[in-house]
Amino acid sequence: MIRTFALICKQNHRFSTATQETAKTMNLLKALATVSGTMAISESSLRDAEELALLEIDAAGGVLGRPVEAVVEDGRSRSTDIFPRRARKLLDKDGVVAIFGGWTSDSRKAMAPVVAAAKNLLFYPVQYEG
Repeated sequence: MIRTFALICKQNHRFSTATQETAKTMNLLKALATVSGTMAISESSLRDAEELALLEIDAAGGVLGRPVEAVVEDGRSRSTDIFPRRARKLLDKDGVVAIFGGWTSDSRKAMAPVVAAAKNLLFYPVQYEG
């Protein structure tokens, strides 16, 4: 998984154009999940799994030698309005390489056009669709 993620980052335009003078911790990815609202309890295991995976990646040397910074943005259980707005913020203002998140079909459908327009990556963690 670490090698696959590193390869994806290497081929992503925003990451590959970064210089060595960039900050030591790169804003590689963000989790967009529900921390509050009706879906919060359902998504807590997702947030925990993502955090564990990132700790493992950093313990193994990070991605391309750089530590990964992960911050959770709260979608507030509001798939159609908050999720796409937060995705746009992550991509446009924070300059992330990938977004991990969305627990419901609605959240994925709302984020997908935003992420596609930015020519970026959305990792949707549910096994039965996406």
